[in-house]
Amino acid sequence: MSLKYISLNIGGINKVIKRRKLFRWLYNGKYDVIFLQETYNDKAIENVWRGEWGRDIFYSHGSKHSRGVMTLIRPTLKAENISITGDKNGRVPIVNLTIQDEVFFGKISVQPHTFIMHSELLTMYALYCF
Repeated sequence: MSLKYISLNIGGINKVIKRRKLFRWLYNGKYDVIFLQETYNDKAIENVWRGEWGRDIFYSHGSKHSRGVMTLIRPTLKAENISITGDKNGRVPIVNLTIQDEVFFGKISVQPHTFIMHSELLTMYALYCF
């Protein structure tokens, strides 16, 4: 089985019209797994966005003004054993899921703009990988 996936840097989706248009476009595109970067999300919006998408959304929160990544699974996809590991800085979600007895693994990262943040990110990768 193959998955249809997409990764987009969206520059924030706090505005309802932009978010709903994006969700509709993604749904109509029949993407199975969607990685969104720079979502500008925090924990307070989870229930609202989950309701708009129609399925759980997996987050690594940033703030309302920067960072934040999220992973969406197509609402009609029969996926199970979905798990996500994220970092506290809203940059690295790692998703594992099973579809028709096949295990899939996906990861995106938003690269930081400073050397110090980049060093922290490399350390974090080492922790996730070993």
